[in-house]
Amino acid sequence: MHNQGIFNSSVGNWLFVLGIPMAALHIGLFASTFNEWFELIFVANLWVLGYHHVIATYTRFESVSGSETRALLIKVPILIGIFVFTVYFAVGPIAIFTIYLYWQWFHYTRQSDGISRAIASKSQSKSICFDRFNRSLFYLASFCCFFWMCSRQGGTFLGQPYWVPHVGELVRFLVLVLGFVAIFIWVINIFRLKAPLEHIKFFFGYVFSHFLIYMCAYVYIDEFTYGWLVINIWHNAQYLAFVWLYNSRSSSRGDGPFTRLLYYLSRKSRWPIYFLFFLLVSTLLYKLIDFLIYQASASQVALWMATVYAVINFHHYVVDGRVWKLRRPIIQERLRLDV
Repeated sequence: MHNQGIFNSSVGNWLFVLGIPMAALHIGLFASTFNEWFELIFVANLWVLGYHHVIATYTRFESVSGSETRALLIKVPILIGIFVFTVYFAVGPIAIFTIYLYWQWFHYTRQSDGISRAIASKSQSKSICFDRFNRSLFYLASFCCFFWMCSRQGGTFLGQPYWVPHVGELVRFLVLVLGFVAIFIWVINIFRLKAPLEHIKFFFGYVFSHFLIYMCAYVYIDEFTYGWLVINIWHNAQYLAFVWLYNSRSSSRGDGPFTRLLYYLSRKSRWPIYFLFFLLVSTLLYKLIDFLIYQASASQVALWMATVYAVINFHHYVVDGRVWKLRRPIIQERLRLDV
């Protein structure tokens, strides 16, 4: 029987499509309801998922050329560092927080779109899932949800202000309505083409869960920090699962010691060792970064934390945008896509 999902089993596909978003929603809503638990959940998310998911990006450089790898690892961080420090001192931390939140929205949406297309490529009704108009509706609905949150006056993220579009409540409401209309048209378009549900169940379930996450994180929850927690848990867990799936399908041990180690750890029977190993690596690296920041300037920790972590995250966004291209043959082969 033709497998309609990117994982080998139906259970694995449903856990990815619905299990991860449902877990993120419940954890985030719990933290927003019982505020005394927020700090613990926030730290646990950063430690177990957040740091780990950034490090996972750097296991993916075999899909780009050697010259591009060198540029991504040397030139790009330097340029981003110059940009971040310039903006911080010229404008202030509010600019860094604003860029972080807005760029993060695009990063999350772009990743989710890529995953939806990967799932769509496994469908027997690919023409429906790759429709350009439906993809435009996907981005439009996601943007409208985000606009509702970021345009809320007086909002803060982790206690820090960010720039918001100064628009009236009527405009905010109309944009939100536009988002719901986009979702409605997307659903109508899917069913209007009369594809058998069996052919698109994982694709439809994934995109539906995407809309649900965005509506809950950016519309239902009225505090950016708590909404961010929902969508961040979802994004991080999703990314880790997707990278593991990609690495687990490598058929070559590679030439270098790191690629051989990655091949060994990525075998499906060793997935607990794989996750524990990279959790340990990410913990040690981020602890080292924190240690160096405190050693460099104990009196200006906030400055260095904001700028250094901005550089790390912005670099992750750039690298992620380069190494995950579904048109690259190696990605199509590893994920067994038909695009």
